[in-house]
Formats: sequence, C-alpha cells, structure tokens
Amino acid sequence: MLDLTLLDRKASEQDIRRVVGLADEHGVAAVCVFSEQAGLASEQASSRTRIAAVAGPFPKGAADLERYLLPIQEAIAGGAVEIDLVLEPGIGLEASMMVLNGVRMATEGLALKVIIETPILDERAVRGAARMALMAGADFVKTCTGRRGGCSKEATRWVSEEIRRHEVTTGERAGLKLSGGIRDLDGLNGLLDVVRSVDPGIFDQGRLRIGASSLIESLI
Repeated sequence: MLDLTLLDRKASEQDIRRVVGLADEHGVAAVCVFSEQAGLASEQASSRTRIAAVAGPFPKGAADLERYLLPIQEAIAGGAVEIDLVLEPGIGLEASMMVLNGVRMATEGLALKVIIETPILDERAVRGAARMALMAGADFVKTCTGRRGGCSKEATRWVSEEIRRHEVTTGERAGLKLSGGIRDLDGLNGLLDVVRSVDPGIFDQGRLRIGASSLIESLI
C-alpha cells in the first residue's frame, strides 16, 4: 500500500535510482516523482513498479487548468500511470470543478489522486472538497501534501466517510491515500484504525494507499 515519494526538483539521477531500487526490491505500490522526472524513473524501474507523477503546481495548486495540462502530458510521455495533483483550497467551486474535470479528461485511463490539503480546512470544507474530487472521477482522495500540516484522525474519518458515502450513492469504489506527517507505525496504525471503523472493505480491494516514505526503513 506504500507510495515511495521523491518530490525534489533538484533530485539527481542517483537519487531517483535509489528510490526506484527500493521500490523494485520491496514491492511498494508506486514511486511518485515530479512530472519532468517520470521518464527517468520509468527507465530505472522494473515492470512491477508503477510510476506516479505530481503534475502541475506543488505544494500549492492553482485555479488555472492550463498549469496542469502540459505537466500531465509530460508525465504520460515519460511513462507515468498515476497522476497526483493538488486541489488548491479557496479557489472557488467553479475553478475547482474546471480543474478537476479538465484533469480527469487529460488523464483518462490513468489513476488520478487528488490532494485536498485537510490540515488547513475545517470539516465542512474537507467534506466538500472530497465530494468534488469524487464527483469528478478521482480514483483516490489524498489527505494532504504534508507541506501545510499533517494528516489527523479527524480528517481521516471525514474523507473515509465521504468515500464510503460516494460508494453507497453511486456504486463507485474510490480509494483513500493517507499522507502527511506519518512518521512511525504507531501513528500509521492509529489512522488505519479510523479507516477500518468506517469501511473495513477498503483494505482488501486495492483502494488504500499510504504516502509515508520515512516508514520504509521501519518496515524493512
């Protein structure tokens, strides 16, 4: 379930080789890099390692769809099969849906993970952002980048409940990605207990991801 992440635009080829090598050796879910690094990561990876790319502005998103489209094209050309993007809080309903719908069209056939930055949102805003992402066809809703705060148990519950609500309402089974400040197994297990209390089935259906690269050494 673990996504290994290397989000450093100055990362060297050696840095990318290292993280891809860890992924290949230990069978993680995906390696996540910036869109311009997707080609290099794909070249280094074995066939069992999926390449994910953060496309567009990061760690802050934008209201302008055009800022996402060229990076998405670059990521796809480089071999990425999953796209992550930040849905920037506060840009308004119309701009949010324009970005989400446009990105979903541009990533047809790929896994789309939408980051909603729960640490700077209240419950109503978290639920609203999750619903927008799910309505637009996101495959995963991700709790945060970790750059503006960590993932809380409360936010984990809110997003889990919205994913479950979406499934009951539409029959569509979207996924959850827990990310942001998860530094040890105790912290992770506390969040997993919350998810399990809302929707235990999500664990067995390939619909749960964890963005916590610092855990890899503990797991090894």
